[in-house]
Amino acid sequence: MRLDAKTLKELVAILAPFMKTESERRALLHEALGDSPLLKQIEYIGPSRSFVLNVISQLEAFGDIEPGKSALWALLEVVREQVGEDRRKRIDALGDILGPYAGKYVPITLDRPMIYTFYSFKGGVGRSMALANVAELLARGGLNVLMVDWDLEAPGLEEFFEPYFEGASDKVQAHIGVIDMLMAFKDRLLSVSIEAEATEDEIVKQLFGNLDLFIVEISADYPRGGRLSLLPAGRRGKESKYFSDYARRVQQFDWFDFYKRWEGERYFEWFRRQVKEQFDVILVDSRTGVNEMSGVCTYQLADVVVMFVAANDQNLKGVQRMAEAFVRESVTEARTGKGKLQLLPVPSRVDASETVALNTFKEDFLKFFSEFIPPELRRIYTISEGVEIPYIPLYGYKEMIAAREQESLNKSPQLVRAYKTLADYLQILARQENRMMRSR
Repeated sequence: MRLDAKTLKELVAILAPFMKTESERRALLHEALGDSPLLKQIEYIGPSRSFVLNVISQLEAFGDIEPGKSALWALLEVVREQVGEDRRKRIDALGDILGPYAGKYVPITLDRPMIYTFYSFKGGVGRSMALANVAELLARGGLNVLMVDWDLEAPGLEEFFEPYFEGASDKVQAHIGVIDMLMAFKDRLLSVSIEAEATEDEIVKQLFGNLDLFIVEISADYPRGGRLSLLPAGRRGKESKYFSDYARRVQQFDWFDFYKRWEGERYFEWFRRQVKEQFDVILVDSRTGVNEMSGVCTYQLADVVVMFVAANDQNLKGVQRMAEAFVRESVTEARTGKGKLQLLPVPSRVDASETVALNTFKEDFLKFFSEFIPPELRRIYTISEGVEIPYIPLYGYKEMIAAREQESLNKSPQLVRAYKTLADYLQILARQENRMMRSR
């Protein structure tokens, strides 16, 4: 996200008095950035204003100097300790303006709970990794976040958190989840006897059960009260019998039959209400392609579908067809009381090494998806240095949370910046006034 002219002018006014000479510049930047390799890339000569503008640009591009703090904000913090009350207030105001774009994590507030379904037409586009990183960033901002692993045929969201929370993978895989939840509901429908005088609340409690039994807490140790939980795909454990049973349940589950004979629509409406009562943000990792599982995650559950588009024709055309299907009038009518489904297209796994091909993809992306970009984002929506998720080979070898990796913050700041931009776009889409405008 590029800084606007007004913000740049204020930054220059605050920083320039402390960067008049080469020695002042070196001392201040070393105090702010430590031994960061960025210091070797900076040229310390030139007029004060030009130097400050160049430094701001380099710091903004660099991203985080440590998890949760950008290089730009680190510099402002050092200056803040050397100024009076008036300038401190100006710096604090800048922090609120820069927000997650600069890496200064201000508390996040949403006007209402939201369900975002992360969808892709093809696999291997970085959808699950994006979800894990966005979940991390939102939890850091103080939100109570639930991830839902609805990619039942290829589950594994928990693997992204194993390097940071020892035992998370085993804990999650041994825990009951989505497929167990659905099967338990079917069992209750067959076995529970409802008394004639039972109230609606009593009926719901007896039939739908306790959602908390299926949710695993990943961490409650985030600053500002943030929490991160996961509703896993289902129990599949280390023992082969658990995985075989899980695979059998998933393969044999008939989604059409669940809706037709087992009160499926009513169940998922209950599920939607429950997660929104308990969590601020729900991020659903959907199955790829065209199938019943992704239909539930998008048509019925989601407030917003985040669509990941890799740089090839299969992805461009496939996601475009799905986008057109998501906004059909028949879908809106079927989403009783939820309004039109919002879409957020995201270019993903983009390799910047082939300039000609990259520029062609960007043109095609905008041609295919400009009409689907939400109105409230069109003024700020950018691909380059914005929401475009770059391809970084390092992350093809192991599941990691880029927002937690100090090495990635130095080597691939553009990746972390893209996830921050995506997280911020989701916050904007949760604003009450935006939803009211869309409902008119």
